[in-house]
Amino acid sequence: GKYLLKSSPQYLGAMIRFESSLWSCWEKLPEAIRSGQPVRPPNMYQDDPTETEIFIKAMDSLVKARGDAEVVANAIDWNGMTELLDIGSGPASYPIAFCERFPNLHAKIFDLPGTLAITERYVREAGMTERIRLIAGDYRKDPIPGDYNLIFLSNIIHGESFEINRSLIRKLVANLKLGGQIVVKDHI
Repeated sequence: GKYLLKSSPQYLGAMIRFESSLWSCWEKLPEAIRSGQPVRPPNMYQDDPTETEIFIKAMDSLVKARGDAEVVANAIDWNGMTELLDIGSGPASYPIAFCERFPNLHAKIFDLPGTLAITERYVREAGMTERIRLIAGDYRKDPIPGDYNLIFLSNIIHGESFEINRSLIRKLVANLKLGGQIVVKDHI
């Protein structure tokens, strides 16, 4: 019941629902092999708000079920950290947890507009609208405003090419305050 009850802090149901939605993609595997093209647009579920919400809820479910935010928070030296940027934050699971734990921390989230419509609800429900700001954009092509002590990328680089990752990291270095750091947490 720990992972399957909605009332549990480790509820994993949203991730299970998302994984089940991927079966329609796997059914089209022969088509993808023949054409060499993806069977769904690689746009982070931005076309359909219902799909966006399923994906974002899944990401939140996974982070909370595994306790990832606490693990990451314990791995970082937060001394003097006041400005955080989370790239592709989705449900804001990490910035919310970090801001709850560190009262001097303020965060900005840079993500796609369709995602931020959902992110905003998570931030509001956590009572963090004064400390977490949302910036709409595509990190692949848009400039990223601001200067930060810490820039956080969770599960971003595994889905991008070497060239996009190199370009992104170069761009983010310009957003670091003196002594700032980029923290990458990923599946790899």
